[in-house]
Amino acid sequence: MSEFVHATTGSDIPARDPEAVLREMWSAQGVPQARQDELIAQIAAKAAPGAKVGPFTVPRSVEPHASATRMQGGAFRLGYHAVSKPFHEVVLHAYPWLVPGREPLSCDVARWSADDADQCEALLDVVRNLAQAGSLVASPTLAGALEAALASVPNGVDDEGIARATSVRERIGTALRLARTRPWLNPAQRTVLACYAGGEHAHMAELEREEEYRMALKQCGDGLLGILLVELATSEGCDMGDEAERLVCAAIRDLRVVRDALRAAPDWQPWEQPVEITDGL
Repeated sequence: MSEFVHATTGSDIPARDPEAVLREMWSAQGVPQARQDELIAQIAAKAAPGAKVGPFTVPRSVEPHASATRMQGGAFRLGYHAVSKPFHEVVLHAYPWLVPGREPLSCDVARWSADDADQCEALLDVVRNLAQAGSLVASPTLAGALEAALASVPNGVDDEGIARATSVRERIGTALRLARTRPWLNPAQRTVLACYAGGEHAHMAELEREEEYRMALKQCGDGLLGILLVELATSEGCDMGDEAERLVCAAIRDLRVVRDALRAAPDWQPWEQPVEITDGL
């Protein structure tokens, strides 16, 4: 395959051959060997540095930090699919492929509408090319994959398909901005995640997709953390530091009342079985 795919990793640890990874995945899916050879040939031809793919140009170099992530065994992949009913749409989705500490959760990151089937097919070609560019960079973050995808979209006014490219660039730019800023968390919530339980859940503030964050919060098994994050949400009226402090102080007062009530409650034995109540009594 091309030198773009086999870019150096910047480490003495050997990188896993991307072609071997692809063939392993295709074989598991039952793709015939002849079709695999055809796909590899197409990728090698289109991924060559400086190659023109539709309105896109494959970058001539890869940033070292992006290539170095290969040794970690995972990267964000960009995929795409078309929807014909009830409207003609093309959807770009992302998923972390073997990225340590990241759930293999696929989610949509951008969506475009087309007037008819022909426009949808043309738009699909554009999105297919940028998805390939975003995946080939092998970034361990969604932002890195989207940066590479955005860089592959042409800027010149004379490029073929400029109207489609402009629309694509705008949507990818929005998705990249969301991945970088994580607007679903306000400063108070970020502070809680950084210090709560000694920072045990701090990684959730670094998740780049709201769906991934909400799944991680649901699976962490800490109900008190969930309550704090909900109470401190901007949607709940927490829009400044003073309000966040007031809410936390109110929660502390409520918890102290509960603590005192528990201290005053009669002794009970944890191993005692509760009395079963039968319906109809």
